[in-house]
Amino acid sequence: MSYRYKFRGDEANSNVLKIYRMLDRNDAHQLHYYQPGRWFSNAKDAAVGTTFDEHVMDGYRFLMRFYRPGDGIYIFGFSRGAYVARMLAEMLDHIGLLEAGNEGKVRYVWSIFSKWAKCVNIADNDRKAKDDVYTYMKALRETFCRPVSQIRFLGLFDTVNSIPRFELYRNRFLFPFTTKTSAKVIRHAVAIDEHRAKFRQDLLADVNPNTRSTRRKWQGHRERQDIEEVWFAGFHAAIGGGLSLDKKQDLALSHVPLVWMVQEAQRVGLRFDPEKMKLFHCFDDSAANDGDECDFKTFLWKATINGHIHDFLRYGHGVPWPTVLSWKIVEYLPFRRMALQSDGSWKPIRWPLPLGERRDLPKRAKVHGSVIRRMEANPKYRPGNLLQYGKGKNKSLRGWYWCCEKHTTGSCTKPTK
Repeated sequence: MSYRYKFRGDEANSNVLKIYRMLDRNDAHQLHYYQPGRWFSNAKDAAVGTTFDEHVMDGYRFLMRFYRPGDGIYIFGFSRGAYVARMLAEMLDHIGLLEAGNEGKVRYVWSIFSKWAKCVNIADNDRKAKDDVYTYMKALRETFCRPVSQIRFLGLFDTVNSIPRFELYRNRFLFPFTTKTSAKVIRHAVAIDEHRAKFRQDLLADVNPNTRSTRRKWQGHRERQDIEEVWFAGFHAAIGGGLSLDKKQDLALSHVPLVWMVQEAQRVGLRFDPEKMKLFHCFDDSAANDGDECDFKTFLWKATINGHIHDFLRYGHGVPWPTVLSWKIVEYLPFRRMALQSDGSWKPIRWPLPLGERRDLPKRAKVHGSVIRRMEANPKYRPGNLLQYGKGKNKSLRGWYWCCEKHTTGSCTKPTK
């Protein structure tokens, strides 16, 4: 299942759509669904996130029709589509699936789940009210729904959340509340350089996400989770794709997180078409020795070093000036946004104005090795939020530690003292 962005038919397609195109369509045991959204809906979502419910329910209906017991579910999403993917995964955990043919009940089931999700994340909410909603939802599930196997893979490209209705209920809480899915493997690629207020990162957990953890499930899932949240160079679109190539550019910077995500999904059983993978330079046949490996590494290197970083808040950095102007205006308006506090919690604020402040990297943040290689090749690339004495506002959050994890694409790095 895939979420986000319309079909263009060229390199400007999002990474989610590229993954969808690379899937093996000849495998009778693999069914695929892509939700592009409508143009007007996407435009509204970019501003205020208004069609969130429909996106979740559309994916839910697809699974209702085609899911069979024991099937492996893989879900991908980019931007707010990644937030949709996370909410769908959590809904499957707690509600299960209605039987096929009960599409008329989907909206009602969603309303009960979303009511519970809001209720359970408010500390001062009446305990009895929480218990009542839980009891009702449990009865609804056991009467009308069937259990779903643990989601096998959840792949996320730079999750952001601009759904005001859900942000409202996260005051005084460690953010976000959509970390509760039991998906067996979760991978999240996050943008280091994005600094627009409307694109604040929505991280997987308030604690170190790069660990294996367990969580009690209503459905009895006991398998350990494998969760990784990795930071990559570039702005929002450099993680999930969707921008046209500039002149003299072979591949976009978004190719790097694409290769990483494809390889991670392959490791847990998702099958791709090798020929289509070659078309998108994601096929790494190290054993074949026929030149494909060389091409694969060459394109990956070019994307890492030469991929352009488009700054939507600076003129002359790959973005048309009217677009830059419109985004700069937003930075000078007191829109409500979530801000990371020194104790690791998130708080909704309007002041001070964002003014393009950089994202803060949490402690133990894991940075992909391609970022280091880009810094070595380009002395001008020095992300302030990545450096100990950079310009990030929250200095207490920059005491990070190095670790190294090997990928075919190179090492993932995490700072150490």
